[in-house]
Amino acid sequence: MAYSLSKRLDVNRCFRRKAALLILVVLLIGCKSGKTVVGPSIKFTRVPETTQENIDKLDIIQGQVEGARQGQQIVLYAKRGEWWLQPLSTAPFTQISTDSSWINSTRLGSEYAALLVEPGYRPQETMNALPGPGNGVTAVATS
Repeated sequence: MAYSLSKRLDVNRCFRRKAALLILVVLLIGCKSGKTVVGPSIKFTRVPETTQENIDKLDIIQGQVEGARQGQQIVLYAKRGEWWLQPLSTAPFTQISTDSSWINSTRLGSEYAALLVEPGYRPQETMNALPGPGNGVTAVATS
């Protein structure tokens, strides 16, 4: 009888250890699968007024980037019917500071866009629609 009781206790201990291990594995897998990979993002901290008039008037536009890699830059657009490259087609890139902020001037428009782009990206001077991520564009923000 003592042997049978001892054997039953060993089986129960073994079962409890396996159950605890299974619960731990499920919890660890659940925690890991709940995490999502978030790519770079852009946010505006200052945006000019929106207008369809005074299209030659300049104002300051600025923002912050999260997750940018070295060498990436910002490309700005203002919408006036189409999306127009800002501030100039001859100077299309806005540098990202070491504190991840960026600032430049733009002509006024009805909307504004900032694209985080890879080195070597060649922005179009005008577009009917903004590009999505891919082909050298890492992130897009509009305001």
